[in-house]
Amino acid sequence: MKKYEIWQVTKDKTREFGFMRLSCILELDGKVDRNNYEKVYEGEFESGDLEELFTMFNLNHPVDFRGHSMTTSDVVVLEGQQYYCDSFGWEKIEW
Repeated sequence: MKKYEIWQVTKDKTREFGFMRLSCILELDGKVDRNNYEKVYEGEFESGDLEELFTMFNLNHPVDFRGHSMTTSDVVVLEGQQYYCDSFGWEKIEW
C-alpha cells in the first residue's frame, strides 16, 4: 500500500494561489509554499498512480473527504514526494 496526503490551498489564500498553473505560482511567488496549504486528507491505496487518485477525488471520493474535488494547484504527497496538480498532468515539486 502507498501512503498519500492531499493538500489544498487554504481558504484565505485561494484568491492569490488557488486553481493556478505551476508556472503562474512560480512567477508570483518563486515556489510552492507549504504555508499556503492545508492537509485535507490522507490515506493509502495500492497502485500509487496519481491519475487514479485524481479520478477518485473527482468521481468517487471517500465519504469522509471534506476538501473540494481535486484540481489544479492541489498537491499530493505520495510516499514522501510532493506532486503539484498542474493544468495537464503532475509536476514533481519540493517544499
